[in-house]
Amino acid sequence: MAIKENDWLCARCGWSPAETSGSPIFAQKLMAIHYHYSKYTSAELYKHETDSFWFRNRNELIMQALTKHTPNASWLFESGCGTGFRLENIGANIPNLAFVGTDLHYEFTNYAEI
Repeated sequence: MAIKENDWLCARCGWSPAETSGSPIFAQKLMAIHYHYSKYTSAELYKHETDSFWFRNRNELIMQALTKHTPNASWLFESGCGTGFRLENIGANIPNLAFVGTDLHYEFTNYAEI
């Protein structure tokens, strides 16, 4: 697929993804099949992530793995980034790392402040 920069239109076949809230949806059928979160889940998750022992410790393990195994990385792609909690932590600890995240449930990414 030959996508032009910032133009989610395939130059070869004319396909473009559907959009929801201004975000391209590349796996619309998959999202519909696996859409089992209520619309309130993202807000609840975002509210509790910073205080959760699970998320804090998981972030610490991820940071240890990144710094040990990929010390010279210049970019990171996270599929399933949720609210961006992990990426926010990574960005704060590795400021020269470029990163992007995506999630099947686009409403989670509305909370990402990265």
